[in-house]
Amino acid sequence: MSRKWKDFAAAAAVLLLLPCAAALLGGAELPGLPREMGGRAGSAGDSGAEGQADSGAESQAGSGAEGQTDSGGEGQAGSGTESQAAGGSTDTGWRIRYAHDGVVESMEPEDYVRGAAFAALPEWAEEELMKAQIVLVRTNVLRSAQEWLGQEENAGETEVPAEALPESWQEPEERRSSLGEAFFPFYQRYLEAWQGVEGYVLTADGALAEGAYHLVSAGRTRDAEAVIGDGYPYLLSVECPKDFESEEYLFRREFGLAQWESQLAGAGIAASGEKVEILRRDDAGYVLSIRVGERILGGEQFREAMGLRSSHFTIEYGQEQVAVVTKGVGHGIGMSQYGANEMAREGRTWEEILSCFFPGTEAEKCE
Repeated sequence: MSRKWKDFAAAAAVLLLLPCAAALLGGAELPGLPREMGGRAGSAGDSGAEGQADSGAESQAGSGAEGQTDSGGEGQAGSGTESQAAGGSTDTGWRIRYAHDGVVESMEPEDYVRGAAFAALPEWAEEELMKAQIVLVRTNVLRSAQEWLGQEENAGETEVPAEALPESWQEPEERRSSLGEAFFPFYQRYLEAWQGVEGYVLTADGALAEGAYHLVSAGRTRDAEAVIGDGYPYLLSVECPKDFESEEYLFRREFGLAQWESQLAGAGIAASGEKVEILRRDDAGYVLSIRVGERILGGEQFREAMGLRSSHFTIEYGQEQVAVVTKGVGHGIGMSQYGANEMAREGRTWEEILSCFFPGTEAEKCE
């Protein structure tokens, strides 16, 4: 563990707790979402204009302030009951290998979760959103570690590389420059939230769930089946009317014509003056496929190639420029952090939040 993190963790007397790893990692493996799908979807990974930030004129559509966040990104609904997981010791038997600044560290899984969950939170997060986020990040880390350790080529390994995980770890102090004086109150609230959900994970039919999340939806989240196939009956479309009120909801980005084609070419898409044709959208309005010339791309693939905030977009062609208007931030699957935060402000608990966005799942605490 790094010295900085030790200092912060020790000061707050945060205990390591991951007793359920051995029990839950024995469940059925889940095919993983792409790295951006499983975590940091809209918070730390997708907040603001994504990629190529300096390669086009950008303006907030319908809102004066851009308002980008600098951080980004279930159970029994309100019942407070806990589903006891089977045995397991406090020693998980494996660690996480994380390299940064030329140093390679071997970290306990819960140390990694603590830093990754903190990095994923927007600075406006209420305590109940913090708790829900911590549970999702812990679940994602354990599930991805399960998948990696279960691969034949990794048999006998006791260290999981951080690159195999959908959540990125961060020193808490790295956010001090962006948060300023708000850092310490924010961090203290995070530590209090952490203590409230120590050991909790999200499960579906006894296996670790896919805890996808994003910063802001386009008004409703997506049914995962249309994007990543079946096997996730709890990742359903959920109405998020409060997301319309987010400053991040609508965004307009403009490209010069030469720049538009250059960026397409840089992504391996030869446009040759041809317009992008949107072929199919899902029920939430996100683009599932587009055609450029003879090539057909998935909506998320096109979004990543062009550095767009989300795949819920429309394209406007002018004489000298191309404008792309996006709705929401992130892939739109799972929990909307903004929508969840509004639920927290209304007095909803973290269990109720997770139950809303992941119906049919359970929050389990391992003793």
